Amino acid sequence: RDTAEPKESYLQTIGRLVSRIQATDLRKVVYARQIESSACNKELYYGVFKVLLERFPDAFVSLVHLSGEETWMGASPELLLSNIPGKGFKT
Repeated sequence: RDTAEPKESYLQTIGRLVSRIQATDLRKVVYARQIESSACNKELYYGVFKVLLERFPDAFVSLVHLSGEETWMGASPELLLSNIPGKGFKT
């Protein structure tokens, strides 16, 4: 089940979020969509993961499975962790 809202509603929500950021101390807001499915399996996960890698080559694409619980997948345009040679990691 894709719970994404229609484009017009999405753009209105983004406009409200931008206004709120400008009017407050907020520096960042993450607005995401959710897709639910009861018919998931490993092949489907890997297929969707591959599509995310291909469609968003500059994003941080992740796939995390919590044993016996849930599987989370996402693509973020932000750099979440980097390794700076000789200096270590930066988040």
